[in-house]
Amino acid sequence: MNWKKLILTGVIGLAAPLVAQQGSCNYDNSCCESYRNDYCTNVFVDWLYWNVRDCGLDFVWDISETNQDGGDGHLRSINTDYESGFRVGAFAPYCGYEFGFVYTRYKSDCSGPTRATSTAGSLVGTKLIFENLQANINDAVGEYDVEFQQLDLAVGRHFQPQWLCNTDVTLGGGVRIAWIERDKNITYQDSSDITNIFQKVENDAYGLFLGMISDTQFCNCFSLFSDFSIAALVAETEQRVHYAGPGDLSTFDFVVRQECDYCPVVNVNLALGLGFDFSCFCDAVARLAVGYEFHNWISLPGFTDPFALPAVSKSLFLQKDNNNLGFDGLFVRLAINF
Repeated sequence: MNWKKLILTGVIGLAAPLVAQQGSCNYDNSCCESYRNDYCTNVFVDWLYWNVRDCGLDFVWDISETNQDGGDGHLRSINTDYESGFRVGAFAPYCGYEFGFVYTRYKSDCSGPTRATSTAGSLVGTKLIFENLQANINDAVGEYDVEFQQLDLAVGRHFQPQWLCNTDVTLGGGVRIAWIERDKNITYQDSSDITNIFQKVENDAYGLFLGMISDTQFCNCFSLFSDFSIAALVAETEQRVHYAGPGDLSTFDFVVRQECDYCPVVNVNLALGLGFDFSCFCDAVARLAVGYEFHNWISLPGFTDPFALPAVSKSLFLQKDNNNLGFDGLFVRLAINF
């Protein structure tokens, strides 16, 4: 956890006791009970501070460095960093159930390009097609962007297990739709030539999910909560590649088609957090919460890289990278029940 996350967690920890001084809240206080009442409408907004974990972001091999196994060469990958996003949701009761939606948006530009340089030409491009252009690179730059949007349409029902003291459990499910767009831009330069490779992958996924939320109250309206869901989806994927190298034979565009038009994808999400409930106005009850979450997209089609080919050939043989995509990071939530 870096210094930004440590500061954020500290601020939330210091703010909770100050909020507690604004009004008393005990186990039998109405604000505690009201937030956990399944006959209330709940609206929330989250600030997200996530990092992205994507496969296939290597772009250069530095043969002048020593790797962790003591051998020659070090594989360099495009760096990713934490970026902000947001999530909003609303749920309303009807006939003992809750119906609502959750919308998430996250965009990362990875805080600028990742650069590798060598005056001795000791860099080897891992994404270059033509063998005679792979070695003796002096400068390599890699950039990566991702835009993630997800919409859940959900229905759930509350339970209060008698064998779990002060704990609410919500079981539910619904429809999950996701739009994911990833761009990768790599430029190689040797003493005389420049090669640029641009790739764009677009995934449109939709399917069904099941989930469970648990909320355990302790000590003056503080609560520990968890949110787990698993989804089975199908994804439509299109990948476009623009390869611009020196000479007419090595400059072209092509579209990569996946092996299946509707590829099966599994999405697993887990969030853990600490919340504090307090009265705000009229009969409304608010919750301030902070937590950490993990999201993993398994078997989601990702970047496809070409093998090295002779310079006289324009036929492409393609190799797939490990098709997993993940997000993880902090979230800060403000929720209101009324």
